[in-house]
Amino acid sequence: MNGTPISAIDSQTGVANASNFVDFFTTLGDVPGAVIETTDCFVRLMAPVPHPFFNFVHSLDSQACSHDLVAAVDKALAPFRARQWRMMWIVFPALDPRGEELAACLTAAGLRLFAGYPGMTIDLTALASEWQLPTDLSIERVTTAQAMRNWVEVQAACDGGAHQHIKEARVHYASLRGFDLGNHQQTYLARYHGQPAGCSILHVAAGVAGVYQVDTLPEARGHGIGRAMTTHAMLEGKTRGCDIGGLHATPMGLNLYRSICFVQHPPVNLFFFLPSR
Repeated sequence: MNGTPISAIDSQTGVANASNFVDFFTTLGDVPGAVIETTDCFVRLMAPVPHPFFNFVHSLDSQACSHDLVAAVDKALAPFRARQWRMMWIVFPALDPRGEELAACLTAAGLRLFAGYPGMTIDLTALASEWQLPTDLSIERVTTAQAMRNWVEVQAACDGGAHQHIKEARVHYASLRGFDLGNHQQTYLARYHGQPAGCSILHVAAGVAGVYQVDTLPEARGHGIGRAMTTHAMLEGKTRGCDIGGLHATPMGLNLYRSICFVQHPPVNLFFFLPSR
């Protein structure tokens, strides 16, 4: 895969990549029974599944709530605290001039920084459309509940058990959303020697082809599966008219994405509220 990096870390590109990230999680959380609330200060999504994937706050407007940031944080967290519901707060420090102050407020409110994932983008117009899959690897678009179950099993096996108890919920909600090719979110499953081995998601929003949850089973690593899953999703995004590909990299994937010529942007920070139940 040959790519030309974006010449500069353009702020508009970073904002678009951040918007794609928020839209991706909103799509995951927009399930039957979910409530999305937009206030003057923040956006809050609460779903019937007590897991951070489905419950979160984002887009806090530090100017709108500049009179009392602590009060705004407490207001946003109130329903999660009342239910003892696990949730996350999505923070893009580069987009908020009071990002450090917000992080301090979240920590004081009982949240902990779960991870900071560097934003990364690539110019899709420069990508070659022809490429070759590694030997004995195939990539398929998930089109059935059974294939989605295979996908979830792979992803859950790679995440240290954090998603084990929401596997059936993810299969169910993905089935409700549907697997239509025209959907702005597509899920891909890799098979190595015919067996499920890798996964990824393409999410098209804000003009960006966002790639999420690229994972390879530990026993199948070292065969180019992660690179193949990323490439496949990027090229699919290109066919859908996106000029920019984006993602937020885990430490494990950072060097891979750099080798593909992704350009690094400021991170997204995820703060988790994890009350004991």
